[in-house]
Amino acid sequence: MTKTKVYKSWTIAYYFDLINVLKHKNVFQVRYFSGNNFGNNGGQSTTKNVDYQFPIIPFFGIRATY
Repeated sequence: MTKTKVYKSWTIAYYFDLINVLKHKNVFQVRYFSGNNFGNNGGQSTTKNVDYQFPIIPFFGIRATY
């Protein structure tokens, strides 16, 4: 969303933007860990850890041209 105003010899624009507004889970990396699982008669277990990228990020600012 942008709002632009013109003053004499220059222009100023106020803007607002939303990144990832639909909350899409962008997978950044998947890590697997293996180790002993003492609760399961001492057997091996593998756990998966998923890291996601950005949540909803708002951007806003001012842009001026002369």
